[in-house]
Formats: sequence, C-alpha cells, structure tokens
Amino acid sequence: MCFLFGLDTRVFDGLSWDKQLSSLAVDDSTLYYFKGAYDFLLKKMSVFKKIKKQGFTRTLAYVLYYAIAMHLPYGLRWGPIGKMSDGFRRHLCRRLFKKTGAEFSVGKNVDFDFLGNQITLGERANIGSHAWIRGQGQLILGNDVMMGEFVLIYTQDHKVSGLGYDGYSRGDVVIGNNVWIGGRVTILKGVTIGDNAVVGAASVVTKDIPKGAIVAGNPVRVIKMRTQTGAASSIGIVLPCQ
Repeated sequence: MCFLFGLDTRVFDGLSWDKQLSSLAVDDSTLYYFKGAYDFLLKKMSVFKKIKKQGFTRTLAYVLYYAIAMHLPYGLRWGPIGKMSDGFRRHLCRRLFKKTGAEFSVGKNVDFDFLGNQITLGERANIGSHAWIRGQGQLILGNDVMMGEFVLIYTQDHKVSGLGYDGYSRGDVVIGNNVWIGGRVTILKGVTIGDNAVVGAASVVTKDIPKGAIVAGNPVRVIKMRTQTGAASSIGIVLPCQ
C-alpha cells in the first residue's frame, strides 16, 4: 500500500507502526494523516478482495443490492411500489444465494455481508426486515418459514478456550419447515430448529429446538408443544409486518 505514497514497501515489511512512523522524516500531523489513510485503504482492500472472488455478475448484484435494493420499501401496505421492491430484491437474491425456492421474500435492510452463497431458502421462506446474518457456516431455511424483524443469525463466533484470541469456530444453522421466528430473536451457530417450532420474540437460541416446540427466553426453554392451542399468542410472537 505504501507505494501509493511514493515509498518503498520493502522498508516497512514486518515492522510495527511505531517503527514504521519513526523511520519517516516528517512531522507528527503528517504521520497521523498518513496512518489514517493507510488504515482506510487496508479496509477498502479487504472489501475489494471479497468482491473479486465473486465474479462480475455476482459483484454487480451485490452492488445493486446494497446500494439500492435493500433500502426499498417492503410489505403490502406500499401497494405496487412494495411489490416491485420485493421483486427486485428477490431477483438479485436468486443470483446471490446458494439456492432458493420459486417463491420467497427478503425484507428491507437485510444484511448478509458478501456471504449469499452460504444461504439456502425453501419455498415461501421469509427473511424478516433488518435481519443481520454473519459467519462462514451455512444458513438453511426450510419451506414456509416466517421471521419477524431485527433477527440476528450467527453461524460463526470466537473461540474462548484461551485467554487471548484463539480463532473462530463455526456451525451451520438449520431452520425447518413451517417455523415461526419472533422479532429480535438471536440464533447462534450450530443450531437446528425443528419443523413447526415457534420461537418467541427477543429469545436467544443457543441449542437445538425439537419439532413442534414453542420456546422463549434467554436462553430459550420449551414452554409447551405446538399441538396445544392458544400458546403462540401468549409468548409475544411478532410476525413479519406487511
């Protein structure tokens, strides 16, 4: 990166910033701005490297998604504008996601970094508005998944076996068919949510959820099974806004 400033990069290889800066015969204010520009360019280059791996078509789809599509209205209350916006997001996500059903929806402001190739959506699956998806693991949604707003899904986290930085661990998140996920739910790596399960609003899912279970809490616990009527409304299920 230093060649941009007319400097020989070999001089700086392997040196800490303190040693790098002390080797330059310039004043402190110049060093400050130089370091800021250097850090800025490093961050930008990391983004460019991510995009470069995607190829031209996928890169264009990512640019259109993050620059335009993710900010457009979502829901039936917007009438034709909402329908067109949903269709545009769906068109792009078909090209970004690993696999999708014929019908699915992605809400407004859904952020999945540059990891669309890790996401699989079944028929009529829904990713709620303002969802935040992170990690190198796979995210698999079955058919007829309903999701509230501001859901966080992590397929990767930091190891905590040592006192210092110890790398990452990852695990796929699998959400079964006909699952309801309330608003502001957090789902952590390696979790499987069984078919027909219901997750109450603001819950934290740290372990597998059995089929047909209605769960809530931090961490989640089973309230009752879905075969028992009248349970979903009593634990604050928040379904996608239309």
